[in-house]
Amino acid sequence: IMAAFPEAKFVLTISDAESWFDNYVEMERFLATYHSQALHEKYGALPPECKALTFWGCWFLNSTQEDKDICLRNYRRHNQRVQEIIPPERLLVYNWSDGWAPLAHFLDVAIPAETFPHEDFWRS
Repeated sequence: IMAAFPEAKFVLTISDAESWFDNYVEMERFLATYHSQALHEKYGALPPECKALTFWGCWFLNSTQEDKDICLRNYRRHNQRVQEIIPPERLLVYNWSDGWAPLAHFLDVAIPAETFPHEDFWRS
């Protein structure tokens, strides 16, 4: 992607690893509870857009401590690898809790007047 789009900027969204894991557990629990039958009927498994649940090489739902350790290790490894590959001037390592300012500055746009959305869907 970097070679094909040499002017592209990248945003790596990060959060506390434990919170990241907990959010994935809640998302998978939600999908399993509310969409299990419909997803199974339509796709036979998870739909293509839910592949992130398997990307990390671990299980989130009904996970063991070993699964969690694998997830967390792979999450940290992914974040580190992205930062190693993408030049710093093209990468914003961004935490949603930082609000508009770093994102607007990185994209060379004005900071929006509206309040930054910060609802945690899985915790609300």
